[in-house]
Amino acid sequence: MSKAQTTSHSPKPEREKNAFLVVSIEVLVGLILSIVSFVFFLDITERFLASDGNFDTAISQFIYSIRTPTLTMVMTVITSFGDVILLIIATLLIIVLNWKKHKREAIVFVVVLVMTLIINVVLKEVIARPRPAIDPLADLESYSFPSGHSMSAFVFYTLIARLIYHSTHKSELGFMLAFLSILLIFLVGLSRIYLGVHYFSDVVAGFIGGFWIVVTAILIERTLIFYRLFRERRVATK
Repeated sequence: MSKAQTTSHSPKPEREKNAFLVVSIEVLVGLILSIVSFVFFLDITERFLASDGNFDTAISQFIYSIRTPTLTMVMTVITSFGDVILLIIATLLIIVLNWKKHKREAIVFVVVLVMTLIINVVLKEVIARPRPAIDPLADLESYSFPSGHSMSAFVFYTLIARLIYHSTHKSELGFMLAFLSILLIFLVGLSRIYLGVHYFSDVVAGFIGGFWIVVTAILIERTLIFYRLFRERRVATK
């Protein structure tokens, strides 16, 4: 068999074609999820802010009814995973990623976290919803909607879960660590309601906003890969 024939029967073009198809589907799905989650965030924001607040109040009062000194200490620690501890973990992660020569991943984490902070601050100022006045355990001066802790936790720990899951080659350990990261997101949201600094709707909006940010960040990443593969295919066909 000649060299030309060997090349023509090489499985590489087929693999490249499959990779291009997979990335194309990922971009399409990501675009749909990004649009749907953004519209859903706007819709649920309008609904929550137009409501009488009775549902929020009922949930808060139920959660306040289970308060104990020990549980309060636990929730205070958990809520720090949405700010202080999150920043510590993020800093260590960025250092490790740079050390391991994963600069692209480190840049993604920095950009996405900064984008999350900016979006949350802008939304708080635009919506200007006061904090709950029902027996709060902390005194905060910033606005309430959406929950910054919930949004940041959702974005950061979802990206952590994704990184762990793929870096451990989708092993059972990777799945368990990813699951714990996701669980931590919901515990942070619960802690914000427990401490009386957010309504239930603030936390839900924070999660939805965080989902939109994560999906959009991944969409941008996959779009860049799609563009690279598309350019390589054009060069190969010339």
